[in-house]
Parts: sequence; structure tokens; C-alpha cells
Amino acid sequence: MGFVINRNSIIYEMMISGKRFRIYTGISTKAWVKSEQRVSKDEYFYWEKNLKLEQIEREMTRIKLKAKVEGFIPTEESIKAQLFAKPEPDKKNPLIWQFVEEYIKDKSAILHPNTIRKYKTLQKHFKEDYPTLFFNELSSTWFQDYVNELLEKGLLNNTISDKVKRLRLLCQYAYEKGITVNSSYINFRFKSAQYIPVWLDWERHLPKLEEIELKGIEDDVRVRFLFRCYTGMREGELNQLEPQNFYKRVGKHFLRYWDHKGKKHKSIQLSSQAADLALALNFSFPKMAQQTENRLIKIILQRCKVTEMKKVIRHSGSKEIVMMKPLAKLVSSHTARRTFARRWYEQGGDLKKLSKYLGHSSIRTTEIYIGVENEEVNDELMRVMG
Repeated sequence: MGFVINRNSIIYEMMISGKRFRIYTGISTKAWVKSEQRVSKDEYFYWEKNLKLEQIEREMTRIKLKAKVEGFIPTEESIKAQLFAKPEPDKKNPLIWQFVEEYIKDKSAILHPNTIRKYKTLQKHFKEDYPTLFFNELSSTWFQDYVNELLEKGLLNNTISDKVKRLRLLCQYAYEKGITVNSSYINFRFKSAQYIPVWLDWERHLPKLEEIELKGIEDDVRVRFLFRCYTGMREGELNQLEPQNFYKRVGKHFLRYWDHKGKKHKSIQLSSQAADLALALNFSFPKMAQQTENRLIKIILQRCKVTEMKKVIRHSGSKEIVMMKPLAKLVSSHTARRTFARRWYEQGGDLKKLSKYLGHSSIRTTEIYIGVENEEVNDELMRVMG
């Protein structure tokens, strides 16, 4: 008996007086070494997971010996109660997830409700994944493993940067409260994974999105995404639209909406593709959270057989790691706006006018946004100057 794997979950099995027990440890892994009964060193936080497994193994052995000596058979509930008893809060050295509650309470007068929600999400994350972690254990290696794990989960750079920032603020406040904190948080900086700008191919990918048959919320995502490919609108701007935002003049369809970044009203003429989508919905687009659209558009593109790979550069300490990832998994709701901009550029549209349309501060920002390469600049130079 011992540890076994069931769908990446680690379970401890043992026999006591002929009765078999299967106890879920709450630990998962994709890199299990059966011969060693431990998580492989290739997995992030392997050392922390293996430490927990050693603690569980020792406690299960103790329970088994006690049952043998005292001549009783424990229940599964009593075993779990001993294994997973919640530690009492230690005010002098609290667990990280315990301290978050104190931080929120002390800062509630100055924290925005949305910020409080983010801290509660962080607390839940640490309570579930790092329930025994203290501030003095947050070494530079731990921070780097933490970032790498978030990257593996497919989180965007901005999301990861925000989580690291909040964790560092917690560390600083814990230090000010006299709690022992590993000083690594002071110098740790998250180095973003560098993605080659991602957009969809107008001729190969968009027809697939137009043709695929979907139902319910998935079709809502498809239509919203395509409409922004054809208009260059931001996700938040689409959520504010009502039927009265659309109007017709001289046989052509127009849209008037509030430009969030430019802080002004903006009127645009709709292309035939955009107008057809709006007409099909009777000018009433479904509202949706950005996180939902981000998650579902990846699934939809995989169903559309978008199989291309894109280069991603990630930092691990001083090392630069180059990887290839599926385009479908790198796409987000914002890719629609970038697809629109790239199409404008590839069709020979004026970059200065595109920059103004997108609300960018400079043409250079627009060039980076649409992934203009040096080779393309040189090709244009030779075309113009010969």
C-alpha cells in the first residue's frame, strides 16, 4: 500500500485490520515517480508537495500503529480530521492565507471593493494550494516557481504581475507588523513572458469562425469576437452598446459609442460583415465578462482547427527559455482588436490614421501593437526607394 495516482490526484491507501482506506491528500501532480513515491523534481513546487507527502506518510503510519496497539479500527472521517486539522492562528507567525484576512480588515477603509475581492481570491488560492506556507519561506526560488506555475496555467502577464504585486504588499505589511518575512520579496521582479503579437489571419481563421455552428453562450462569444475583429472595438465598449447606438444614413450603417480611453464619443461606419452581425442580433449584443470570453474563445478556436504554433519567451531566473505554444491557447478577447489593426496594415492602410483610430499615443506604439518587423520596414523601403 502507499501513494497511488487517480487522474493526477495523489491518494494514500492503507489496510488496518483488514479494512482498506483511500485518503485523498488534496495534492495533485502531472509528474509522479512511482518507484520513489514522490513528485518529480521536474514539477514546480515539487519540494513543497513532497514535504507534505512525507508528513502525511508519517501521520498515517502513526495512526496505523496506534490502531494496532489499542485494538480499534478508525473511521475515514477521524483519519481525515487528524490529517487535515486546521492550524490555530498564530498572531506572531501566521500562515499567509490567515494573514490576508487581517490585512483586509486593517486596510478596508482605503481599499477599493474590487481590490478587496482580489485579495480574497488570493487568500482562497493560498488556502487551497499553500495551506501551510509562512512568510519566512518565500525565497527567491519560491517566487520564481510561483510565477512559472501561473504561466503554465495560461494566466496573462498583467494578471501574474498583479498577483505578485499584491503578495509583495502583504509581505511588506507583515514585516511592518513584526512578522518574520523572507527578504527576497524586496528584490523580486516579475519578468513578463514575451509573446510575439498575436492576431488571427483574415483569410484563414475568420471564415472558420463565421462558418462554425455553435449554440448558447459559445455562439455569443463567437459573434462578439467577430464583431470586434470587424470594428476594432474594445471588449468594454461592446458591453455598453444598446440598439439606439446604431443608426443608418444614406443606406449605410453607423455606430456611435463612448471611447473609454479617449474619453469621447466616437462614430464609425460599419463594414458589411459588421453590419450583418448587428442586423442578425437586431442590434442587441449579449453582455459578457471578459474572463468568460477569454476562456471560451480559446475552446472555440480549437474546435475551428486553428493549429498554428507561436513563439513565447519566458524567464526563469537569469535563463531565457524559448517555447512554442498553440496559437489557439494564446488568443484572448483582445486579439480581435489586434486582428482588426493587423488587417488595416496588411491592406495598405495609413498607419497614422490607424494609430488615431486605435487611440494610441504614437505610431511606434501602433507598430509594436501589430507586430511590424524590421524585415517589413526594409521591404517597404526598397519598394518606395528602389
